[in-house]
Amino acid sequence: MTKKQQLLTKFIARDRSGAALRTHETLLAHGFKWKDRGETLMYFSRTADGRELGLLAMRPGVISFPANFWNLHAMALDRALHSVGSSKRIPVDDGWFTTSQYSAAQIALEPATESAITDIIREIVVPEGLSAGARLAASPPTLG
Repeated sequence: MTKKQQLLTKFIARDRSGAALRTHETLLAHGFKWKDRGETLMYFSRTADGRELGLLAMRPGVISFPANFWNLHAMALDRALHSVGSSKRIPVDDGWFTTSQYSAAQIALEPATESAITDIIREIVVPEGLSAGARLAASPPTLG
């Protein structure tokens, strides 16, 4: 098992609800690649010219919208945030990061927000990524 696979296994095991695993699988189904950043899983896609677009990050209990992409897509990010209750939004300087340097916004990843996060991925993150040149699947492949 590679170090990356070990990190994923450890990360998934910490979430007894299964929300992290299902979110990870949703992202992979849309064509996202991922890499480890310590306790963070960074989800990205590359453009045709090879640029890397960091579109989402996941830490234990948190989905994060990387500032370097989402600060340029603020209106879409606002739409995403409005789809979850304010109590499920985590301030970016609430101990996860000391400043908002890395994250434009954060949402709690838990069973109560999982459906909204899946919708955000499908309806906002993927279309915004595609419009920026990401190579993602607008609709994940269906089984059967």
